[in-house]
Amino acid sequence: MQINYSSLPEHMHGAAHRYIEEGLRPGDFLQVVLENDLVQSFGCADTLNLMAMQEWVHWLYNEIPSTAWGSPAKVRVWMKSGGYKGQQAARAASLEAAISEGPDDGTSRSGDEVAE
Repeated sequence: MQINYSSLPEHMHGAAHRYIEEGLRPGDFLQVVLENDLVQSFGCADTLNLMAMQEWVHWLYNEIPSTAWGSPAKVRVWMKSGGYKGQQAARAASLEAAISEGPDDGTSRSGDEVAE
């Protein structure tokens, strides 16, 4: 998935990217924005982020998955999963495990009959 960070203040691109891609904990401002805490967002924002609040809302709704923001619990789960990279690695490992287990039809991987 391609996420556009260009509408955000430039000094926030790195933190936003690291959170989405790797699930790394952002600074206080970005964390409360992701947690959907309006009051704290304004309280933690620097001048550039205060002026960009509308862009932040647009970015949340239009650029990042809903599983990455909206509540403290969603943000914790996103960070624990390792962001996109962690989720992709988990899916790949799950797929690899399913393939190595073979078919679930009572036959072995080589196609030999199961002895009874």
